Amino acid sequence: MNSYTTDIYVDNNNIEFGLRSDTGELAYINLMNLDFFDTQPYLPEVNDPNDTAISLSTEIASDYVDNIGDYTQISDEPVTRYKERDGKTYQITYYVVTFEKKINGYFSSDFIAVKVTSKGTLASIMIGDIGAFDNTTLSFDTATMNQSISDKIESVYKKSKLEVKESNVDDQKIVLTPNGDICMYSSIVIDGVDDSNIETRTGVRILTFL
Repeated sequence: MNSYTTDIYVDNNNIEFGLRSDTGELAYINLMNLDFFDTQPYLPEVNDPNDTAISLSTEIASDYVDNIGDYTQISDEPVTRYKERDGKTYQITYYVVTFEKKINGYFSSDFIAVKVTSKGTLASIMIGDIGAFDNTTLSFDTATMNQSISDKIESVYKKSKLEVKESNVDDQKIVLTPNGDICMYSSIVIDGVDDSNIETRTGVRILTFL
């Protein structure tokens, strides 16, 4: 959902990183190469890895945004992986902490996501449209927008063999197109019945120009 294309590269150490094609700035880096997986799981765990992950992620994210306090902190459910060596089982837990800016009460593509480990190590960074909406005054009518989305769903599925029984918004974010247009990205879950009278769940993603 970024407004730019990311060019992905791999260096001599098999570190994967991405640069914005428009500015050349860092948009993504993945430090989890072969050496990472051969060493990190066997390191000692830090004390209170969850708090450490939040602290480290906040420190790193603050290097890329002007005021981290303007962003909402979102922590994913930690994921633990296990590795065995010499008959002993080791574990490493990954924590993803995202800092996402809200615009008019909606989350947006202005975000930075930091993944760190229970060993206190940075694993990856993903950067969105930082600062893209800072000088923007946005005003739109929610009811009009939702009606537009409903009309589009009805129009799309009229051409299909699926009769829509119910539609629900799964996710909405304010995003920016490559042309600089501000849109509402909506992910919609559709429950319906096909022409064989079989209940079907599908989905559609809609960009609404604001």
